[in-house]
Amino acid sequence: MMTDVEYGHQSHQPHAEPPAHTDHDNQHFLAKYRRRIANAMAVLALLIALTVPISLILKNKNKSGGNEASTSASAASGTAKIEDGAAVNDVVVVVDGSVDDDENNITSLLNSPALLLWDSETTAAAAAVTQSPTPTPTPLPSFATPTFSPTPMSSVRPTTMPSNASSSTPSMPPTASPSLQPSTSPSLAPTTRIPTSAPTTTFFFEDLSITNDDLGIEMSAGLSVRLIATSEKQVEFSNGEKSKLKYHTMTDGAGIIELDNGSYAYVVNSEESDKGGVYALYFDAKGNVYDYRLLLKGTSRNCSGGLTPWKTYVSCEEYGLGQCHQVDPNPNSEHFDKPQVTLLGAREGGRYESVAVDNRTPAKPVFFVTEDHEYGAMRRFVANGQGWDALHQDGDTTFLYIKDDSTFEWTTNQIDAMMSAKKYYTKSEGVSFYEGKLYFMAKSERKMLILDLDQMTYETEISGKKFYGGGEFTSQPDQIMVGPSRKFLFFTEDGGDSPGIYVRFSGDKMYSTMFQGIPGGRYSDDETVGIALSPDNLRFYAGFQDAGVILEFTRDDGLPFQ
Repeated sequence: MMTDVEYGHQSHQPHAEPPAHTDHDNQHFLAKYRRRIANAMAVLALLIALTVPISLILKNKNKSGGNEASTSASAASGTAKIEDGAAVNDVVVVVDGSVDDDENNITSLLNSPALLLWDSETTAAAAAVTQSPTPTPTPLPSFATPTFSPTPMSSVRPTTMPSNASSSTPSMPPTASPSLQPSTSPSLAPTTRIPTSAPTTTFFFEDLSITNDDLGIEMSAGLSVRLIATSEKQVEFSNGEKSKLKYHTMTDGAGIIELDNGSYAYVVNSEESDKGGVYALYFDAKGNVYDYRLLLKGTSRNCSGGLTPWKTYVSCEEYGLGQCHQVDPNPNSEHFDKPQVTLLGAREGGRYESVAVDNRTPAKPVFFVTEDHEYGAMRRFVANGQGWDALHQDGDTTFLYIKDDSTFEWTTNQIDAMMSAKKYYTKSEGVSFYEGKLYFMAKSERKMLILDLDQMTYETEISGKKFYGGGEFTSQPDQIMVGPSRKFLFFTEDGGDSPGIYVRFSGDKMYSTMFQGIPGGRYSDDETVGIALSPDNLRFYAGFQDAGVILEFTRDDGLPFQ
């Protein structure tokens, strides 16, 4: 958002050591280590499966003066380990507790089916194939000299090609008896390559390994992006037509509201001083753009806002006489095209920013409003009932007063609350509620306050202090959105040479980058805005304010954002 004071770029915080998580979502911060561990575990699993001794090394000795050959089979138990610092495919095989340097023995061992070496990093699709061996036995390769007794054993080798379903019959009939004659070559060599079909890259917040020069951004692996709209240009619809209106300038806060038949509206503000307002991009259930409309005009500096439980949007004006307006983007609603000023702001107005709601008691929904002013006290409005009229009829308004002992209260004394704001959370911005806690940003101090609404206690946190992976979150935090899994908070950033979208993992409070502008590029000193998720969570929307672009991100693995 526009602020009265420019703040300098702060130094980059040192990277913390990577966290140790075990579930799928936690591994967003451990992509590289996870892949190495997965490879090592796959090799160890194969070796552990060889619980039945198998003849691996055969030494032939010819007795002088005779034609009789004596063969000794050495049943060895192998242990594979990865030395510290070694790559996954640098495997040292230890036989009987020591490294065997005999060239012939090592050659025989490497040619045996007991050991598979991955010559490249195992992807998610390849791991799914190799972790489940063929459920029926396949014949082991014969050695140069036949064994004297059969060694029954199920194959632990992966099939040569991935399959979508396990076969009901073995790929080859099982061996009924031991081989009596040696074979010149193994019957089936284990694969040492990943499947030929390219697997889909799994998405992790971390590495910024993809650079899109056309759009001027760096983004995490496993993401795809497309341009949705550009300021002062007509919006291109999926059917080839274009909007009558040009996409507005100074795009800012946004929210998504589900409509009929899975379609949805991306409701987004314009922070222009003389011609602000609220607009909406309309998408069908498959994410195709089909319309662009103006929902509110005649306002100024519409900054951010928030969604209501009854599928409307509250847009906040950020100037001295600003108000909070309720708009309905549904063309079939009786309130469509009839925006109305709410009771969330003061009669005299204010520099209002964002809105969040605690709807745990539907008969008394509680709305929270931040104000971008050094004395801007957070407002708490308790409505009476649900629906459009709940924000236009009577309700109770109080203000946040933070105490020195890590507690807080809601007071009717606005002067005391304003002094508290000046001391603890000057210039508050984005706000989000979930699971009994209210998260909001004190932008100029790069500080997030977390209010426990049930215990009436609070804590503070410097945004981006614990950071992992590529990029850096060192400029001013602005808007905030809780992810659908309740495990991630998403943040926009105002300023810096590479403003981006960042995530915070709720478990260990570690921050990482989703995407950012190329450092020193076209978005330098710009502001990321408009974060929102489609109703199915498959499409993530965000943009850059000054450049006037709205982008849509999807995951290459087809999974929803968390």
